Amino acid sequence: MTICLNTYTPNRYLGHASFEAQITHDYILSFKSGRSAAQKRAAREVCLALSMTNMENVVFACVPASCNRTNTLRYRNFAQMVCERTGATNAYGHIIINGKRSKLHRSKAHMVCDAANEEIHLDPDMFNASARVLLFDDIVSSGKSMREFAKMVEETGAKVIGGIALGHTKHYKH
Repeated sequence: MTICLNTYTPNRYLGHASFEAQITHDYILSFKSGRSAAQKRAAREVCLALSMTNMENVVFACVPASCNRTNTLRYRNFAQMVCERTGATNAYGHIIINGKRSKLHRSKAHMVCDAANEEIHLDPDMFNASARVLLFDDIVSSGKSMREFAKMVEETGAKVIGGIALGHTKHYKH
C-alpha cells in the first residue's frame, strides 16, 4: 500500500488548476530540484504521516532518481532528516546508481532500469532477509517506478512493508 500526501497536477493542466493545486505543483517541483525549504517541508509531512508507526527496525529507501547527481540532490538531506526524526534506518548511502535513464515527465518513455544505460546496486548488508523496507517516491503517476524498485528490493530477500509519496498525479479525462 502506498500513501500519497498531496495531489500533483501536471504542467499541461495547470492553466485550469486551482490556486492550491498550483502551489502544490510548485512545492513538489521545488522538492525535486533539491531546494532546502521544500525538503524540510516534505520531511515534516512524511514524519507526520509516519508519526503513529514504529520506525525503529524499518529501512527508509527512496526510489532512485534518473541519475546519481539528481538522486543526491533530491534525497541525501531529505532521507537524513526523515530518519533522524523517525528512528528509521537510512538506506540512502546503500543504493548506488550507475548511468542514467530518461525522465518520465519529459520523455514519456520511462524505464526504471535499462541495463544499457542505468544500473542500480543495493548493498546486501542493508537489503537482506531481515530488512523491513518502507519506500519513498516524490510523485506516483502509474506506480511503475515504485513497483519495479519494490521488486528489486524484494529480490534481495528484504520485505517491502509499504510506500509513501509526496504526491500522486491527478489524471484528467478528456
